[in-house]
Amino acid sequence: MPRQPNTMHQPNANSDEAKDSHTERVWRTMIVEDEPAARERLKRLLEKRPEIYLIASTGNPEEAIRLFTQHSPELVFLDIELKKTNGFDILSHLTPMPKVVFVTAHTGYAVKAFEANAIDYLVKPVFPSRLTATLDRLISPGLQKNDSTSCRFPIQDSIVLRHNSSPRQIAVEEINYIEANGNYSKISTPYSTKTIAYRTLSHWEERLPPKRFRRVDRSMIINVSRIKDLVVTERNRTKVYFHDTQNPLLIGRTALLRLQSWLKKV
Repeated sequence: MPRQPNTMHQPNANSDEAKDSHTERVWRTMIVEDEPAARERLKRLLEKRPEIYLIASTGNPEEAIRLFTQHSPELVFLDIELKKTNGFDILSHLTPMPKVVFVTAHTGYAVKAFEANAIDYLVKPVFPSRLTATLDRLISPGLQKNDSTSCRFPIQDSIVLRHNSSPRQIAVEEINYIEANGNYSKISTPYSTKTIAYRTLSHWEERLPPKRFRRVDRSMIINVSRIKDLVVTERNRTKVYFHDTQNPLLIGRTALLRLQSWLKKV
C-alpha cells in the first residue's frame, strides 16, 4: 500500500497566522522527491522561508499528480529520477504549468531542465545558500536582488548559461577564468570556446566560492585551483596555463603577484 502523502497545515486566509506570514508574496509549494532523507532536508529548508507556504510533499508520482490537482501549487520542487518514471513525465501532466525547480543528484539533466523552462536546477545535497539564490530568482525574475556572499554557488554546483541561443551547462569547478566585457563577461572552460554571460564581473565575484576564485585585476577573475603552470615571458607578462586547456591566459605583473600570493595559500 503506498505511503500517504504529507500534507501541511493550511491557515485561513483571514487569520492572524496568514496575515503575519503573507506580508509579501507567498508561494504555494509542493515537493516531489522519492528519497525520504532528501525530501525531509528540503522540507526543513523551505519551512524556514517566509515566502514559501509548503502545502504538500510526496515521493509517489501518482500521488504527486493527484495532490497537484487538489492543491494547485504555484511552485514545485521536482526530483528528476523517480521510481518507475521521471520528473519530466510528471511535469507533462501538470496543468496549469507551475513554476518548477528540478532537484537531482545528477548534473547531466541541466540543459533539458532549462529547456523545460525550469526556474532553476539544484544538485543534491541542496545547500541553504544555493536555495536562497533560487528563491531570489523566483521573487525577481532576471534580477538577483540579494546578490551577497550568503548566496554563493557551491564549488560542486553547475550553472546554465545561454550560448548561441541554446542553454549550456557549466560546472563551477571547471571554470578557468572569467573576463570582463563591459556589462557582459566571457567564461573560459576546458575543451570549449568562451561563453558570453549577461552578468558583470562583480556578479561573479559575489557568487563564486572565494577560496577558489580570485579577482586579480579590474577585468579578470581566475580559478586558482585550475592553474597548472605560470610561465613568465618578456616585458613583465606571464602565461597562465590551466589543466586540460591548450591556450594560456596572458596576465600582467600586478595580477601575477596577486596570484602567487594566493597560490601559496591553496
